[in-house]
Amino acid sequence: MTATPSSDPRIEAVAARLREAAQERADTYGPPADWQPIWKRPGKPKSVKAKKAELAKQRKRLKAAGIRAGSVSSGSFS
Repeated sequence: MTATPSSDPRIEAVAARLREAAQERADTYGPPADWQPIWKRPGKPKSVKAKKAELAKQRKRLKAAGIRAGSVSSGSFS
């Protein structure tokens, strides 16, 4: 068992100053204006070239997955 240390007035004074300073900083800066998490922010618009490149990459990936899925032989599960 650990005993709670007796309260030291110097430590309490430092803790009080830290709390006051933190509150003062919070009051100075205030809450961020219309802050949103990164995953809810609208993305940057892509150029037509970038969109086409992404779709070509996706098409290639999906074709490769279809080839892999088609090569699996179906065994009997009786």
